[in-house]
Amino acid sequence: MAARRAAREVSAARGALRVAVARSAARRASIMHEARGAREATPMTRRYLEDLKIGEKWMSEKMTLHAEDIIDFGCKFDPQPFHTDMEAAKAGPFGGLIASGWHLAAVAMKLCVRARLFGETPIVGVGADELRWLLPVRPGDVVYVERELVEIITHPDKPKRGIAKGRIDLKNQRDELVMRLYGLTSIPRRPADDLK
Repeated sequence: MAARRAAREVSAARGALRVAVARSAARRASIMHEARGAREATPMTRRYLEDLKIGEKWMSEKMTLHAEDIIDFGCKFDPQPFHTDMEAAKAGPFGGLIASGWHLAAVAMKLCVRARLFGETPIVGVGADELRWLLPVRPGDVVYVERELVEIITHPDKPKRGIAKGRIDLKNQRDELVMRLYGLTSIPRRPADDLK
């Protein structure tokens, strides 16, 4: 009897996961369509290291984290009960389902990429410093990124590129800081022909 009940529970969980994955795929398709439209509608220019100014700030669009997305990411990349199972998470250290910190880092990256903060210049990450997860993010929370350029680094042995160091704060709908990191991005220097 217990084995049958366990089998039914496993079957129900698999069914719920299939539905969550289907919803997630539909949401991804919609997001990609929106991103293509935004790129086509907004002319962008390439930004070089010389165009950047310490103290530059911007805020991203907002994004809602849904239970299905949290569970999907958790099952794939951080399979702990408080990321993968609504019921088991209630007995866990956070009293409910929360997003993986790695999920939050990926969300922050997505929001930065979609904002096109360097115009047509791709974001070529070379590292992250001081990554901290400060508050749990739960299903239904709405997050956004505030970024500030805090340092521009040049190296004599790398004359064609430099590093832009930005403080990346992920905040929730209550403007509470949930994650902070310092992202290091390799940015091209302006070609000598353009300086004339």
